Formats: sequence, C-alpha cells, structure tokens
Amino acid sequence: MVADTWMRNLEANFDASRCPHEFKVQIVEYFLDEDAYTWWESIVPLYQQQSITWEIFKKEFERKYFPPEARDRLESQFNNLEQGKMSVRVYETLFMRLRRYIGPVRHDQEAMIRKFLWGLRLDSQGRLMSVTYTNLTELVERAVSIEEVVRKEQDLAATNGATQPMPMRNNIKQAGFNPSQKG
Repeated sequence: MVADTWMRNLEANFDASRCPHEFKVQIVEYFLDEDAYTWWESIVPLYQQQSITWEIFKKEFERKYFPPEARDRLESQFNNLEQGKMSVRVYETLFMRLRRYIGPVRHDQEAMIRKFLWGLRLDSQGRLMSVTYTNLTELVERAVSIEEVVRKEQDLAATNGATQPMPMRNNIKQAGFNPSQKG
C-alpha cells in the first residue's frame, strides 16, 4: 500500500502542477531512493529501442512494487474487514483506504453501504438496519451518532452498577401470600 500511496501522491502533484507527460519519467527518477533507483537502472536497458513513457514507468513500477498478489491481499483484507474494537471513524478510514483495491464494485454505492453496515459491531448494526441509506456518508454519520449513544449507555450502566449493587436472591425478604391472613 505504501508504493500505491506514493504513486497516487506523485500523480496528484503532477496533475496539480500540470506537468507534461514527457517530463514525468525524468522527474520521478529524481525521487527514487537507493533500492528503487537501483531497480529502475536495471529496467531502463530493457527499453533501449524505445522511449520510456510515463505509462511504461507506471506499469514497471506496479509490477515491481504493487504486484497482483499484494492487490489480492488488500482485497481480502477489505472483504474480511470488521469494526471490532475500532471506533467508527477509524473503521471508516480503513474501509475507504482498502476500498480502492476491490475493483469495479467499489463504485456500487449500495454494495458499499451493505458492506460497511455488515462490518459494524452488532450493538450499532441492529440500530442502523431499519433505515435505507442513500449514500455511505449518511450511514457513517449515523453510525458515529449511534456509537456515541451506545458508549453513553455503557457508561451509565457501569456507573449504576458501581453505586447500586444488584441484590442477591438470598438477601431479599420474600413477601409470600398467606390466605389465612386478613387484611
């Protein structure tokens, strides 16, 4: 994921600076560190007969630093992602980060809503199921609100439990019914 993030940031910088495609390879060579630069030096001779374009660089970079197996692992992480002990915000961040690697289904809003919802903890999930969400942001914001309510309920239960111990059955005086008593 580090290589993919590096490439995304690089492309964003190129776009923001309106860098022409023909200069991108020369510029990126400057940013390659030790091992990456050594790798690149071994790739350049393979293209002696042609000019190395930005597309060629990206293809070779991805082959080396972001192979299909890495993409498969990230897709698997996404498919198995559950909130667990994470906050909703942390779960959302990881969900969005991994979502990039799952292919075309990532553009299906309904599928993403279902996946996010089913990955939430049960205490939140049950409270969110009865509503139809139009987008993922709406679900996330609602989940954050529910998470806060659940936390407050748990805090209140913990506080009440600490100050008012549950009576034990043996300590409770049972008022039985006696039909011979009047009144």
